[in-house]
Amino acid sequence: MGSAGESDDGQCRARTSDGERCTRPAQDDGFCYQHGPDDETIDDHQSEGSDMTEEESVSGTEIGAVREKIRQVAEDLIGRPLVSVVSVDRDRNRGDDDGDEEGWVAAVEILERKSIPDTQDILGRYEISLDSDHEITGYRRTHRYRRDDMDQDI
Repeated sequence: MGSAGESDDGQCRARTSDGERCTRPAQDDGFCYQHGPDDETIDDHQSEGSDMTEEESVSGTEIGAVREKIRQVAEDLIGRPLVSVVSVDRDRNRGDDDGDEEGWVAAVEILERKSIPDTQDILGRYEISLDSDHEITGYRRTHRYRRDDMDQDI
């Protein structure tokens, strides 16, 4: 990788007037013959978007933490084997008591009855509610179905 003043791929780092990256080859300073360090660069756009990327990353990290918490507690909470975590979503209705923060709701599939063949297993779909600190606030079964019932709109 090059330093901040060099182009990593041999292409000019500057942005053209229409916002696209310049397609000319870069010289030693990372710019083509027409552009220089005073011009808007691809680095400027990356740093502008970095807040959004970091915010998305934090959200993704938090979703992962909620998912892991659900995986750790679902079997003990419901008392049956966890098949999968189906979804994890923000839930504005289940946040902290002061209403300032959102909670979470996760949907899981639980094995309620094992059968042979396994396509006849009975699964339960449960919603597990968490507050903004990832503490469980409740759960409920929303559906019950055979594993091979694919035409169900759940």
